[in-house]
Amino acid sequence: MSARAFVPGRDQRFYLLAGHRQPLADNIIAHWIEQFTQPNDLIIDPFVGSDAVVRTALERGRRILATDSNPIVAWAARVQATLPNARDIHTALARLGDTRKEGETLQASLNKLYVSQCARCGGAVIADFFVWRREGGKELLAEKSYTCANCGPRRDDATETDRQRAKEGPKGLSYHLLLQRLLTDDPVTTPHIKRLLELYTPRNLNALAAVTAKLDADFRDDAAHNILAALLLHALDVGSSLYTSPGAMPTREIPNEFAEMNIWSALSSAAHGLSKRGAGLKLAVSAAQALRSSTPAAFIGQGSARYLLEQAPAANAALILSSPARLDPRFWELSFLWSRWLLGKTAAASLEPLLQDKRQRWSWYGDALTRSFADAAELTREKGALVVAFPAGSHAMIEALMLAASPVFALRDFSFRPRRGADRSTEWGALRGDYQVVSERTNVTTVPASNSAIATRVRAGSLRAAREILEARGEPLAYSWLHHAGLSELARTNVLAEMIRANYREGDNAFQVLRHRMEEGFKEGYIQEFDHWAKEGRVLWLGREGAEHTTDDERRTTNDQQRAAADVRGTANIERNSHAPAELLLRVEEVVRELVEQRRTIGADELDDAVLARFGGLLTPEIELVELCAAAYADLADGVWIRRADDAQAELAAAKSLVKELGEHLGFKMTASESRFDRVWRIEKIIPGSASGTLREERIYEDAYVFLFRTRADFDELLTMRVAPLHGLVVLAESQMALTRERMWRDPRWEKRLERAGWDFMRVPMIKKLLGQEFITLPEFQLAVGLEPPLATGDEQLQLL
Repeated sequence: MSARAFVPGRDQRFYLLAGHRQPLADNIIAHWIEQFTQPNDLIIDPFVGSDAVVRTALERGRRILATDSNPIVAWAARVQATLPNARDIHTALARLGDTRKEGETLQASLNKLYVSQCARCGGAVIADFFVWRREGGKELLAEKSYTCANCGPRRDDATETDRQRAKEGPKGLSYHLLLQRLLTDDPVTTPHIKRLLELYTPRNLNALAAVTAKLDADFRDDAAHNILAALLLHALDVGSSLYTSPGAMPTREIPNEFAEMNIWSALSSAAHGLSKRGAGLKLAVSAAQALRSSTPAAFIGQGSARYLLEQAPAANAALILSSPARLDPRFWELSFLWSRWLLGKTAAASLEPLLQDKRQRWSWYGDALTRSFADAAELTREKGALVVAFPAGSHAMIEALMLAASPVFALRDFSFRPRRGADRSTEWGALRGDYQVVSERTNVTTVPASNSAIATRVRAGSLRAAREILEARGEPLAYSWLHHAGLSELARTNVLAEMIRANYREGDNAFQVLRHRMEEGFKEGYIQEFDHWAKEGRVLWLGREGAEHTTDDERRTTNDQQRAAADVRGTANIERNSHAPAELLLRVEEVVRELVEQRRTIGADELDDAVLARFGGLLTPEIELVELCAAAYADLADGVWIRRADDAQAELAAAKSLVKELGEHLGFKMTASESRFDRVWRIEKIIPGSASGTLREERIYEDAYVFLFRTRADFDELLTMRVAPLHGLVVLAESQMALTRERMWRDPRWEKRLERAGWDFMRVPMIKKLLGQEFITLPEFQLAVGLEPPLATGDEQLQLL
């Protein structure tokens, strides 16, 4: 069975709390629903971070039961699912803005809190947000972002007047009523709430308190109350000091630089985003009602998977599809605050235990997931599918998920794609990326084993899988790929199920043991088979050249395990004992080039999907790699790749003439392609005669520089055509330069290999730049050599010195 293709998310819809729960994109949801269900089948979402899965399931004619143990998350999902049309949302916000506060409208009163002055024309402006910086242990208002009616959008330094205005602390009846509402008479939670309120600036607390007071006073029994409460939830989220900038992901602690959002702007932004969603859904009043329905139906409840099991014990779901909540103690704390703020003390009570320190550990998180998956499995038919798709920047979360599911779900596919720009990691660090894990409902059978035997299998399986993924991708890798390959191997061979069922001494648990034993396996491999390359905050793992693979019984794979390893590698059809495959970059480039040449024009998303269909599992290429390969042959315009009509051969023919001209300027003697090289620069040397005159002076020419002109770089050819101690220069079509740089960046060993063989690269624009100078010297020429020569980066003076 070949690995399924990774499905990239392409959903730009607005969701409440999206920075914390990051809902699944609708195209991902639709893909997996079509893969594993039929019309009117039942779907379970036990971690309903939003209404995304519910809405897409109904659109495709399925029934769905969804729940979440977090009361504010479940409430937000229900509200988003049932919101009225856009006109009603904007009308509700307008009504709120028109309510009176101290002789003026609430909207005007809130905006006065953020009033400032345009740095260019001096006109009055309303800041969209302010930027605070922490310097010397103090928070300083540093910048303001606004749109001036005369000067347009601007971002300028804050003034002293801005700073004085920001110093005003929380005040007024609204704020004191808010404190009374949140604190009540509760000495246990009062310190937590006071600490959480410190995540808001005084100005934003004033604004949020004023909005809350108006909801209580003017909209308590109004049909618009839920709409406005949803807008307020968004303001509570983005109005905290946990965002470095609008649209960024929230941090867990106040960063050294954070954005203070205009609360009225936050309310307006939420209204705009929510108004672009589909029509409000009619939800079932109970899980049982949705389960009995003969037509598409949905229920969203508040509770764990156990709650659904109690409400609908006869469920026979075809698919569990969800994006599990992360271990995020800060979000749980804020959920407690927001639940109490919007829903009341009773609703928030279920979150109080999460304020304890022990609930902030991976072992507790893993145990909670284990219970959830066990309950969800009872809601699912035999051979039913489990698909979890989620973003993560922590290996611990993936380990917890895989361990928790292992007793009742057998792994079928594991795909990972790093987020755009995620290219830095430490020796054991994680790359932030998106995951799609597919499993099948089954009672996994295990044989009781000792902890030492399990530990041995974990170490051996991790090492074996690391070796295989390095071979399968044909390139050095960040640790995340080795980790994920090892974890997949342990899941497929039921080692994870053995671990979760094993007994441990007090203080130990499966989640801790898995992490330590996996690392032990990789360290063992590092001694024998692996090496590291590190530079500028980037660490790569690579196979040690010439290393012998161990073949003892502990590391010998069965036929089933070999087939499982092939699934990890994906659709590359790589045999365990075959020659090492080409680098992944070359394979992706070949596929992209074929698609572009065949289609001539192809949408960017369509091209990405076509490439992903060819490289599944842990062979999934990064989006940047697909784009680089496409840019070597096509131009991107309005989301469409258009095949270039340029003639690389004509470009290289012109380059030969330029190289000849440059060599003559530098005083070299030219030779044409009289050998295996396309052009040779020869240097004149004089052998002096003897003083007696018996030996006459002699002039000879020796090769100094040799050139090859190629449409694409063939590194293997260059290693075969070793030219050292001469200087070999490869002149490529300029369209190939970025891809060639990427290949050397992905595998830094190429730089040394080519250097030892005597080869480097010469770019045509650098030749033209040299010829454009009045005088050319050999040192200047040498500064123009390379894929990123000093002459191109402006470092030539430093290099000359």
